[in-house]
Amino acid sequence: MIVDRHGDLVAANDAFWVLTGGVAAQLRKPPVNVPRMLLHPHGMAPRILNLDKWAWHVIDALRQEAMRNPDDRLAALVTE
Repeated sequence: MIVDRHGDLVAANDAFWVLTGGVAAQLRKPPVNVPRMLLHPHGMAPRILNLDKWAWHVIDALRQEAMRNPDDRLAALVTE
C-alpha cells in the first residue's frame, strides 16, 4: 500500500482489501485513511493482539509528521 503524508491511501494491491475485509464500510470508503482504519474500534484494532503497545507506533509516526510539517488535518487526526 502507498499512503500520503496524511495517511490517506493512494494505492493498494488486492491483498490490502482482503486483509481489511470485515472493516466497517465507512472506513473503507475513499478517501481511506489508513491510520484511522488501523486504530478504529470498527477497523483493524480488534484484530491486533498487541494493540496497546503497537498503536503508539502509529500515533507517534503521525505526531512526528505533524511536527515536521504542521497541518490542521494532521493535528486533528492525532487528536482523534
